[in-house]
Amino acid sequence: MPNRPTMQSIADYVRVNKSTVSRALNTPERVRPETRSRILQAAQRLGYFQFGEEAVVAEQSSDDVGLLVDSRTFASPDRFYTEIIRGCLEEANRWKRHVVVNAMDIESSDTISGLVSEGKVKQLIVIATAPDALQCAIAQRKIAAIGIDLETPSFEFATIYADNSQGTQLLMEHLYGLGHRRAAFAASAYHISFRERHAGYALALAGAGQGYDQDLVFLDEEPNEGDRIYQIGRLAVDKFLALPPHRRPTAIVCGNDPIALQTVKALTDAGLRVPDDISVTGFDNLDWAGKVSPTLTTVNIPKLAIGELALQFVTRMGKPTPASRGIRVSVPVSLVARGSTQPPSEHS
Repeated sequence: MPNRPTMQSIADYVRVNKSTVSRALNTPERVRPETRSRILQAAQRLGYFQFGEEAVVAEQSSDDVGLLVDSRTFASPDRFYTEIIRGCLEEANRWKRHVVVNAMDIESSDTISGLVSEGKVKQLIVIATAPDALQCAIAQRKIAAIGIDLETPSFEFATIYADNSQGTQLLMEHLYGLGHRRAAFAASAYHISFRERHAGYALALAGAGQGYDQDLVFLDEEPNEGDRIYQIGRLAVDKFLALPPHRRPTAIVCGNDPIALQTVKALTDAGLRVPDDISVTGFDNLDWAGKVSPTLTTVNIPKLAIGELALQFVTRMGKPTPASRGIRVSVPVSLVARGSTQPPSEHS
């Protein structure tokens, strides 16, 4: 099986520096639009964005594209989905497509059916969640649909995810390289992205010849409602610090940046210094991750590129086909090493 293309192979193909490819995927505002367009086209042509099976390409459709977002995401301060939506809208401008954005209340069937009924859209991008009622409506109306970061594993249409398992393995490799051998994991068990990140943690342990220690894992089984996600860091720290000193972790790998931020605060409140006494990592590379103290080692997800790819996918697909069902698009991620990690202290 051929190796997966890298940023360097894309750079060689387009004849630009690897750093330009990285900026095009992660900080597109720093790259000229025409250069970024060439890089994205090359990334797709070379297979940098991994598809579960071959996507079917149809002629461009002139109908509006629907963008359906779980209304709870607008209440979130982390701006993760905001960047994905911006990518969709910017790519729509390049394709001269009109996007109809709707916030979906998952408790209201009226909201779900209103967007897809009356023939308003023929292509649909669904972000964060896809209730059964929505899936039935998509199938009945023969809408070409793709989901982004869905917490609904039963979604039968095409989906786009960051390569979450790869991201956690990159974090673990980074920590192993610094000399850590007792890295804990803290996340929610409620969303598929967190479960995939946990799977990457387990794979990294196995790859390093280490056993899985349940005492070094905190997976919150409660739904991510209200401010629950912001309690996970403190709950995890309480569990880990209750261990005998010689069994406590020297690093904590967190399921996302907000959990990491709360983990740092909980450790600080407990009298520990990050990273002098214990290292902490996040995931997502939110816009504040490089501005907090200490700056946060994390995994960057090319959020704008995900939004752009989703718009391109439904536009090229045009209409649903049997071959488009179940397609899973995996977008590579990258490590961002910052100030919250360092080698373990001598007394650890």
